Amino acid sequence: MLIRVAVFAATALAIPQHDGPGDRRAGPDAAQVTSLLATLERTDPVVCEMAVDAFGHGWYGWVRASGVGALGEVPESQRETQARMRRSVTDPKAIPVLAGGLASANACVRRASASLLGESRTPGAGEALRTALSARSPQVREAAAYGLGTAEDHQSVPALIDALDDKDPHVVAMSAWALGQIEDPRAVMPLIKLLRSPEPGVRASAVWALGEIEDKRATEPLLPMLKDPDPVVQVAAAEALGQIEDPRAVQALLPVLKSSDAELRLAAAEALGQIEDARAAEALTAVVSDADPRVRRAAIEALGQLDDLKQAPKPLLAALQDPDPAIRDAAIESVGEIGDPAAVPALQRAYTGADVETRLKIIEAAEQIDGGGASGLFMTALKDPDPRIRKKAAEALGDND
Repeated sequence: MLIRVAVFAATALAIPQHDGPGDRRAGPDAAQVTSLLATLERTDPVVCEMAVDAFGHGWYGWVRASGVGALGEVPESQRETQARMRRSVTDPKAIPVLAGGLASANACVRRASASLLGESRTPGAGEALRTALSARSPQVREAAAYGLGTAEDHQSVPALIDALDDKDPHVVAMSAWALGQIEDPRAVMPLIKLLRSPEPGVRASAVWALGEIEDKRATEPLLPMLKDPDPVVQVAAAEALGQIEDPRAVQALLPVLKSSDAELRLAAAEALGQIEDARAAEALTAVVSDADPRVRRAAIEALGQLDDLKQAPKPLLAALQDPDPAIRDAAIESVGEIGDPAAVPALQRAYTGADVETRLKIIEAAEQIDGGGASGLFMTALKDPDPRIRKKAAEALGDND
């Protein structure tokens, strides 16, 4: 129920609707913005946050506005209003309304105002956020940083870097997040300094931001964060090192695969796959039998991503017949990416008795094995009852001629 209400619950309540379609490119005007903020003020906090999460996302916008996929009793005027509310604010008169919303006592209204200002390209929106970043209230400064991050405003990078010295840790953490959103390398060294913050939320935000910027200067400073006392920071560090894709992180990530924290093992396996260094093969192979299926799948996928891995490990071949379809599919794909001719017999065994979609995936994986080693499997597939598989097999045999 909450999800249905959250997708712009406000638009069905008190927001003014206009007669006729009007300008289909226009976003909400000042009156609609005022009503939206007032409605969010009265809305359950969880529903309000979910509604704000939908800002800036036009999923199904045209379809719903046209009536396709909309319930029959929803009038056209409401559909058009909902479509309009999904667009960025284009009315200059709405900017002061939103700037005032940054000072609301309601945290969700502040975030809504910051989000709408950040999404807007109307003159004055960015300036309103930059001005608010210097406000007396830390809640206003925090909301302003959120809006600037939403806007991905490179012009605001110097001001956001200055905000990393704010006395309020919430403002610092949000400013770090905003710099990660903007992905400007000027922020790398100031963010590295935050890794020594006593506040775990600040450290986590700085680690996340450094991962988003993907600058190799951050690799060495991030390595100790894998052992941070806060588990959230540890996971963020593993994820950030994966995004940076620096081979220097491999040796530090390998022991993390043995952590008692499944979330950390998952992040480390995914990171090693992103780095694509074959030195991780042995450690990832050991994790293919992990107790957590998410970790197992991540390790299997990572093995397929490693550069210069020529031989498919035996645990990976065994996973071709795993009862979990997600594990099985990941193993099939990784075996294909490795391209080991010695894996063909295992693919053949997995093919026998498999469902049609699995058989199709196996043939597609076998196509990636060079040298005609999978010809026998393709010959078997020529007799498959599914025409897609027969076609794939015939094409593969033709390519091998």
